[in-house]
Amino acid sequence: MATHTIGLDISARRILAAEVSGSIARKPTLHRVHAVDLPEGAARDSEVIDVPAVSNALKQLWREGEFKSKRVVLGVGNQRVLVRDHTVPLMPLAQLQQALPYQVADLLPVPVTETILDFYPVAELEGSDPPQVQGLLVAAIKDSIETNVATLEDAGLRASGVDLSPFGMLRSLMPGGQLKGCHTVVYLGARTTFIVVAVDGTPRFVRIVPAGGETITDAVEDLTGLERDAAEALKTTIGID
Repeated sequence: MATHTIGLDISARRILAAEVSGSIARKPTLHRVHAVDLPEGAARDSEVIDVPAVSNALKQLWREGEFKSKRVVLGVGNQRVLVRDHTVPLMPLAQLQQALPYQVADLLPVPVTETILDFYPVAELEGSDPPQVQGLLVAAIKDSIETNVATLEDAGLRASGVDLSPFGMLRSLMPGGQLKGCHTVVYLGARTTFIVVAVDGTPRFVRIVPAGGETITDAVEDLTGLERDAAEALKTTIGID
């Protein structure tokens, strides 16, 4: 029996879940997807603000979407997540996880104790002695992740993992073979934009920009004095035509 995975995305306006089975190598299958709207101010990109409101929305999402599991992988990607190039000594993963906080403490804008750290290895550094590995350092603010996980638990769900949303975006394109060679992939969200440079599907550069489609709508609204819906329509018309 195929193992099903449910991915969850929390944005400023809605929450969305998608249930898939299979793997990238064996062509994943989408079984069901559903979204529900959130009250104004309940969340911002990948971050819960109002726990009871989002918890209630999650219960509604699972009820209406008829998902078969309560274990989910939570996507994160906002300005409280830092992704930067980093080089580490070649060592076993378990040893690296222990050493990473000491290696990167001076690189972070907040105390390392307030973050959750991970390292995505890309390639061994040629000619390095002792051997070193180039990759991407990922640092997320701990209290933001913990609030999201607590919200899932309040809704009767369980986080089986936390994934960087730009990484998930790349994986979603890989089964079709679109990522052979070097590509820049851009996702323009409501308030956040992901920019990823990938070589044969492997991320080499990631930036999370605090601006998106609604940022443009805000500007149109301010410049023209139009109501929100009219400003959105004007932006869309100019952008397309």
